[in-house]
Amino acid sequence: MVGADANVIIYPRLLLCMGVTVLMSDGWLVGGHVSDHTTELHVLGEIANQIAARPGAHTEHLYCTGNYARHRAHGGLKVSQKAAALGYHGPAFRFDTPDYTHGTALQITSNGAGHKCSIEYKRDNKVAYQQGAGPMVAQWSSFQQQFRNVATPKTGFAAAVPNPHQVNLSRFALEVKRYQIP
Repeated sequence: MVGADANVIIYPRLLLCMGVTVLMSDGWLVGGHVSDHTTELHVLGEIANQIAARPGAHTEHLYCTGNYARHRAHGGLKVSQKAAALGYHGPAFRFDTPDYTHGTALQITSNGAGHKCSIEYKRDNKVAYQQGAGPMVAQWSSFQQQFRNVATPKTGFAAAVPNPHQVNLSRFALEVKRYQIP
C-alpha cells in the first residue's frame, strides 16, 4: 500500500516488510509498505509517482523501517537501492525493528519540514486495529498486475496503547543508522 499524509503514516505487521517513507519539504509524508522482492519495484515506483504529484515540494529525508536483516534475506533491496529506485538524494535513515515473531507495528510522525521524524513502534500482536473507513491508498494487485485504489481500515495505534509510555520511541543516536545518498 502507498499513501501520503500531513502528519503520520502507520505500518502494521512489519515482519519481512519495510516501511519506506519520505519526508517532503512541505512537512508531508509519502510512504509505502514494501512487502517482498516481487512487488518492491512497483511499490517504489508508486511512491515516486506520489512524490512527483506534490508540486512545489521536494524530498528531504528517506526512512526505511522494519527488520532489515529479514527483509534483505527475502530479497529486499538495500537502502541505497531503494533510494535509487525513488530517484532520491540526501540523508536516509534505517531503523531496524526488533525480531518479533508476529512483526512490528510502526508509526512515523512528521515533526515538520527540516526536522527528523519521530519513529514509534510496538510488537504487532499488542496493537488493536480499528475497523472503519481509512484513507484511500494505492495497493498493488498481484492478480491484476497494477495498482488499484482501496480504502484502508483505520489503525488504532495510539488508541490501542492505554498508557502512551508503553510505546517504544526510537533513539536516533543509538538505534538509527544514517546514510548519505549521493
